Amino acid sequence: DIREVYEWFLDCLHIIFPDTRFDGISYRTESHESLRDGTIKLLDYFGTGFSSMKEIPVSAEESDIPSNEIKDIMAKATPGNIYFIVSKAGGQLYSLEVRPDRGYRLFNHKPIHLDESGKEVLFEMRQESDGTQRLLEFVPMLLDLKNNDSVYLIDEIDRSMHPMLSRKLLECFDLGISEEKDSQLIFTTHESNLLDLDLIRADEVWFVEKDAAGASHLTSLAEYKPREDIRRGYLLGRYGAIPFFASIKNLKW
Repeated sequence: DIREVYEWFLDCLHIIFPDTRFDGISYRTESHESLRDGTIKLLDYFGTGFSSMKEIPVSAEESDIPSNEIKDIMAKATPGNIYFIVSKAGGQLYSLEVRPDRGYRLFNHKPIHLDESGKEVLFEMRQESDGTQRLLEFVPMLLDLKNNDSVYLIDEIDRSMHPMLSRKLLECFDLGISEEKDSQLIFTTHESNLLDLDLIRADEVWFVEKDAAGASHLTSLAEYKPREDIRRGYLLGRYGAIPFFASIKNLKW
């Protein structure tokens, strides 16, 4: 029983902080082609402007991934799995495919845009905006949640992302998850536009507020039984969990 709990924390629970990169997140797939097709569909859905992603086979020496990081992944790798890695140095997205003989293939993913004449232009990941790079880091998560029993906890899901893009991310999760999978997405956010009962149930929303002693208290939206535009009610302070500021005149600038 203890081993099952330990393995759940090890394999199923993924915690993503605002500055976290995907250091070896596993994704089970039938083939590299199905992975590529799923990625392209998601990029098109989010309107990134990519025509596709090009997967360039590289050796470990050609990548900017530390050798010890690949060794750590291979030590626990399962043949047939694909592991996503985002390099800390250059922000490049890689996938590591584990072969049945426990060898591996490493691919560098590069975005492709179309110019005015329809010609494909290969970009480096660092040339994309922070929001696009952040979104690309969420693609492996969405594929994992769709196909496997996984739980993701994301701190500040809206960091560097447009509010409409954050909403699309939640819509994609909601529509893409099968009832056969035990998957869950938990996140913190300051984005009030996500307070939409057409998108999230009231019992799924919790407000976090600090008291005078600095302790945090959680309150469920369901306790308020809201019958209004909850985004407006929240900004008016009816549910708490918003900052209150002194008058700017107190600065005496």
